[in-house]
Amino acid sequence: MTRRRSVTSVDVARAAGVSQTTVSLVFSGRAAGRVSERTRALVEQTAATLGYVPSGPARVLRGGRPQVLALAVPDVRNPYFARVLLGAEQAARESDMAVLLVDPPPTPTGRPGSSP
Repeated sequence: MTRRRSVTSVDVARAAGVSQTTVSLVFSGRAAGRVSERTRALVEQTAATLGYVPSGPARVLRGGRPQVLALAVPDVRNPYFARVLLGAEQAARESDMAVLLVDPPPTPTGRPGSSP
């Protein structure tokens, strides 16, 4: 089975017959005063038709702010926390975020999540 390549902003630009800079301005919300309403609508319609989905890593590079949620789990071997992680990942995806699982070191008693 071959994996289909994701649609990029360059693909959207080619299909819409505009520059990649124009597409970038539309996608970043900076088109006002720079791109006509007609062209903005064309870019948005072309992106929807092609199934364009913004790349998470590309947005981090552009915006400089990673969309990562850290989830500290006291005992990764506990099946309960596996369900918590799955729920957190689903909610994070709906907000275009990712979950980073953190397994904190044991407490002085040697048991995860216990107090001294």
